[in-house]
Amino acid sequence: MSPKDTTKLGTAIRRHREKAGLSQSALAAAIGVPASTVFRLERGEFGRPDPEKLARLAEALSIEAEELYALADYPELPDMAPYLRAKYRMSEAAVQEAEEFFAKLEKRDKKGGGRGKRGR
Repeated sequence: MSPKDTTKLGTAIRRHREKAGLSQSALAAAIGVPASTVFRLERGEFGRPDPEKLARLAEALSIEAEELYALADYPELPDMAPYLRAKYRMSEAAVQEAEEFFAKLEKRDKKGGGRGKRGR
């Protein structure tokens, strides 16, 4: 991630934090990290912040986690499990079931077994 990209993420976090009326310390306490972590995030000092931290940030700021994920510019999206736990508060059993379901869909899709046009 280029320095310019990390600055965009930091700017967005700061903008949403200020809009929510939170100090850096209050936001840090809400997501369970030291205040220095929020300070460093806002300054763009992390190349690829932890997806779970971004999900907790999004929840505390009442925004969609995808907005922060997009600004973090991951080469690939983070695993589904942290997202499902953070966004939907799913239990481990539910997360496992969802991952198994999506693995079946992915396998079917790769085989070309999706629903296509009906023969006429």
